[in-house]
Amino acid sequence: MWRILVVSTLSVLLFAATPVLALGYDSTLNTYVSNTKLELATILTSIKNLPNPSYENGKTALVDIDTKLQQIQSNAAKNITDFEKLRDEGQQKSNQLLDEINKLYTSQQALEKQVQRNEVEFKQKQTELERIQRAAKMLGTQVDSYFLQGLDSFKTYVEKNRSDLSLSQSRLQSLKDSREKLEQDNQRLSEGIVLADKISKLSTNLKARVNDANHKSSNIIAYAEELESFSDQYILSEISELEQFITDLTNNIPLAS
Repeated sequence: MWRILVVSTLSVLLFAATPVLALGYDSTLNTYVSNTKLELATILTSIKNLPNPSYENGKTALVDIDTKLQQIQSNAAKNITDFEKLRDEGQQKSNQLLDEINKLYTSQQALEKQVQRNEVEFKQKQTELERIQRAAKMLGTQVDSYFLQGLDSFKTYVEKNRSDLSLSQSRLQSLKDSREKLEQDNQRLSEGIVLADKISKLSTNLKARVNDANHKSSNIIAYAEELESFSDQYILSEISELEQFITDLTNNIPLAS
């Protein structure tokens, strides 16, 4: 169940339109590590109890240990496939976002130049309109109807300049907002890609090391069946080595990331 939660959470982190995170990136990785440690802890407890029970009980416990190690190894192998796939899909999506970001940036640069031109033109026309209005005020009744009609037409022209400028500024802001949103999405994707890569590498490391532990437990099973005892010094030494191996593996899981 916990493994499904980790994979599902990471899928959300990578591909959700908005970061609806029930778990953060660090806690997702911590969930994986914590639950793996918990599985290893149950194995470690069984190993510590191996020399104590009867031969039959010990044999059953050892088979159970071997089965649990195989299950951890199997889960790690599946994790490698699942998280490498998530990482690669995330990278593909990130590349697509980068293309969109670059396109928006190119459009933004072009529109910024247009806005600058519109601002210069509007200021020039506004200054000219104010000069004409001052002249009309000074002339007073000397201004004829043709002059006033021309002034009204020029006012309309200036207002159109103002409207065009406002529209360009609005479009520019929308482009900036869209680009910033995509950059935020891409940052979230990048974090998810790093996390998927960490879990994939951790799983690869875990699979290899559990494989070694599995070989040792299989050897103990073989020796115990041959001697029908867990009291033999060689078997006790092998059990002690397996216990130390699992202890070291449990303590060093975070380093594998």
